[in-house]
Amino acid sequence: MERIYIVTDRKLAGDRFFEIIKNLVREGYRFIQLRENDLSAQKLSIMIEKILDITGGQIKLVINDRADLAKIYQLYGVQLKEISPKPELIKKIFGELMVGVSCHNTERATENQKWADFFVYGNVFETECKAGLPGRGIDGLKDILKATEKPVYAIGGINSDNAMLVKQSGGYGVALRSLVFGNKDYLKELEKIRNIWS
Repeated sequence: MERIYIVTDRKLAGDRFFEIIKNLVREGYRFIQLRENDLSAQKLSIMIEKILDITGGQIKLVINDRADLAKIYQLYGVQLKEISPKPELIKKIFGELMVGVSCHNTERATENQKWADFFVYGNVFETECKAGLPGRGIDGLKDILKATEKPVYAIGGINSDNAMLVKQSGGYGVALRSLVFGNKDYLKELEKIRNIWS
């Protein structure tokens, strides 16, 4: 799996959303999570179809929760929150899908070790996406890494200045949201981060 996991936010991107997706794939960033939780299944379907069309299908697209849509459109996988269906259930019914599990503590990582293909841990640093919520820090990330042998992506306030801390801690990679969809210089920042893992 890629070291950089892009998480969408159409509200941050505005009318640049699909342009950003197209640019990301053109530059080789193909591991993308469609995280538009407020949209209906119908609107998500329209968005999936447009993303697949503009990227020529050259994308590892993951969608939050909606294993049904992931199955219909033959997507790469699903990302599950703590309030989502259990990873065990998704794997038993949709065994071909990659399953990412969001976790905030070692218990969740340990409980889902067998079923998760990868974990996303955060928020590691303070982020505007979760204003007022302190970052859990690199030490928290290290605890998760001790609890699982599966790849762990760090999320929350990640940028080109602190991404090296994630790599040095043993994190598999980084999940990025506002750095991409709320930043006009996202490609420059992404290249700096990609170079850290190169």
